Amino acid sequence: VPTISIAAQIEEMLRIGCRLLNLSIANVCSIDPIAKTCTFVHTVSTLKPDSKDIKVLPIDYAFCSIPYVYEERFALHHVSISPYRDHPCSEYAHLESYIAVPIWITGEKYGTVNFADREPRRIPFRDSDLEVITLIARLISVAIERKISEGVKVQKEIAEQANKTKSRFLANMSHELRTPLNAIIGYSELVAEELADSAQAKLIPDVNKIHKSGKHLLSL
Repeated sequence: VPTISIAAQIEEMLRIGCRLLNLSIANVCSIDPIAKTCTFVHTVSTLKPDSKDIKVLPIDYAFCSIPYVYEERFALHHVSISPYRDHPCSEYAHLESYIAVPIWITGEKYGTVNFADREPRRIPFRDSDLEVITLIARLISVAIERKISEGVKVQKEIAEQANKTKSRFLANMSHELRTPLNAIIGYSELVAEELADSAQAKLIPDVNKIHKSGKHLLSL
């Protein structure tokens, strides 16, 4: 729907994913491998707000580090009986079902799109579930790339407008300065000529300094 913001489009795709997968939580996470952090860029949840509503986590506290590092789809239908039951994320977020895929933005590894719930699933995730989340991840990746592109376009327009404003300012200032400077230069020449034929010829060097300074400012 082109009439709504890109952020709203992404969140709507996450809601659709929650409905299709019958899960309560959906996130788009960006991962910074240098800072070793996971940032929740977009979040949709049908659960009550958590007092631990934190937007940035150490990467070790997020399951999304696994699909990000291994660059493949990842799913757990019952965390408590899986090899990841002692994972820090399990203790921190109390998630029991989780499915995620890594996403790339403009060719660079970005993070993950993931869906989760605090209840285990009765049956494991199927291949069709992985295909659904992969499709949603691709659509979200395109949306984020559009958002980045629009941001770059806006910044370019701002820079171009600033450059035009600067050019107008310089043109106006140039005009405003040239008029009085030409008068100073012209009158200093006339005064020097009149002093040459008078008893005050000794003032000519001072008038020439005014003339020279005016020419210098005009050249600037």
